Amino acid sequence: METREWRPIDLARTAHVSVPTVRSYEDLGFLPPARRTSGGHRRYTERHVAAMRTARILIAGYGWSFALTAMRAIHRGESDSAFAIGNGRHANLDQRRLELDRVLEALETVTAIEEGVTSWRRGGVRIGEAARWAKVPPSALRYWESQGLLFPSRETGNGFRIYDERQLRNLAIVAMLRDAGHGADIIRTVLAELNAGRPEQAIVAMRKRREDLSEATRACARATAALWSYAEQID
Repeated sequence: METREWRPIDLARTAHVSVPTVRSYEDLGFLPPARRTSGGHRRYTERHVAAMRTARILIAGYGWSFALTAMRAIHRGESDSAFAIGNGRHANLDQRRLELDRVLEALETVTAIEEGVTSWRRGGVRIGEAARWAKVPPSALRYWESQGLLFPSRETGNGFRIYDERQLRNLAIVAMLRDAGHGADIIRTVLAELNAGRPEQAIVAMRKRREDLSEATRACARATAALWSYAEQID
């Protein structure tokens, strides 16, 4: 690398940050230690310029904490540890993508459920009638209740479970999604989304989250590329 040196204000202007930010980045470990003049003034090099640029990209792609851990590892000469952080961030985003895709698929599967639940007599129905309507055994309803998927009310006095229109709708959704192979976590998320609004609104919101996740994935990929490039520069 070139031997040119920068003052803190020069590096700050190059990176479009404040001088205190430059000093803070060095103190934290985003930047390697700067050379000090006889008067104690910091002097930075091309390596610090590259480190600052890389740090900013990593923060955007990995988040502050993971970016700092990765940069510290690189500066200690532990590149494998730094790359492992990147791999972990990619794996986390991919897992979130899979979960969002499953929820979106499930939401799209149940958009017609609202129209499938007819008006029930005032007060709702008991577990036996609800089970027959859903074509599942009563034990399934009890199990789904224990999983936090159904919340029937109770009759005063005898404590019998009562399923109103909302619970019957949720029961239909649970039964359908279980048949489709979705687990309790996905179903619980779908129910929460549906209870917050109509199915169409939930789908729009979930698709927006999917788009946001795609952008986060691209930012993570840019961060990993920047980390590899910086590691090669200082190797």
